[in-house]
Amino acid sequence: MSSPPAPSPVVAVAFVSREDEGGGPLYFKTFAGAPSAPSALGANDEATRIMLAAYASIDILEEKVHAQNAAAAAVAAGQAPAPPPEAPPLRDPFLGLLMPADDYKLFGYQTPTGVRIVVVVRDVLLREDRVRELFRALHRLYADAACSPFAPAGYAHGAGGGARIASPTFEEAVTRLCESADILYRGPIPL
Repeated sequence: MSSPPAPSPVVAVAFVSREDEGGGPLYFKTFAGAPSAPSALGANDEATRIMLAAYASIDILEEKVHAQNAAAAAVAAGQAPAPPPEAPPLRDPFLGLLMPADDYKLFGYQTPTGVRIVVVVRDVLLREDRVRELFRALHRLYADAACSPFAPAGYAHGAGGGARIASPTFEEAVTRLCESADILYRGPIPL
């Protein structure tokens, strides 16, 4: 008799626009096995903590992006030696572990257009290359949603009143991707 599959280590995903002026993320979702999202009648304390941790990690993400940009500028100006070839690129969109929070780890990624992606995972041992692949897959899903010719104007950009990603196709793809039980351990990233 086989045991039930282990729950996915991914607890939540947030997409935040570069302006962050719309009063909330472009997209925020918790997944199976995670606490449910806060409701209008009463907030779920754990889900609220996850959301607040994701927002707090944005400040750390911005500090890492600023440090990367400063390092790249110093190398370009000849004020610092070039990094060794095996080092990650100076302007790597994957920003790594942003912060631990209680039983979770928060990882960050900033797209070339400035949209920030934060993934909250359970505090388990993960392979960094798999976390990078997850972010690349999430970035592709976001780019597909934002570039859709059927998306409303300003959709997925936070412009003009804070548009949100509300595509059922995007929702299903992100859910399928993040709820894969062994997504961060082995095997190809499903799309």
